[in-house]
Amino acid sequence: MVNRPFFSIFGEEFARLTDYIYRRTGIFYDENKRYYVEKRVFDRMKATGHEKFRDYFLYLRCDASGEEFQRLVNALTVNETYFFREYDQLKCFAEEALLEMLKDKGGRQRVDLFSLGTPNR
Repeated sequence: MVNRPFFSIFGEEFARLTDYIYRRTGIFYDENKRYYVEKRVFDRMKATGHEKFRDYFLYLRCDASGEEFQRLVNALTVNETYFFREYDQLKCFAEEALLEMLKDKGGRQRVDLFSLGTPNR
């Protein structure tokens, strides 16, 4: 593993970055996640050839294609989920959550579900 040089996003810059991310995605990172965010931003800076955070942040905001922002979001988030892929989760949904949803329907026996998941192939 390669050690990264000391890198930090200072005070107001960190607040501006996290506010920008929040406004665009609804994902909030507070001071407790500073190291996590800094590491991923540093990796994206390196990948895009930016040495200064200020230059990278300008690039991020001005990229009309939105591709770099998406790459940063992908670096900051977990890109795979197992929610509802595990038996216990499905069982809980079918035996508890679904029954609660039906109760809240006022006697109607239809619940509309929409899933964006894709099958593993």
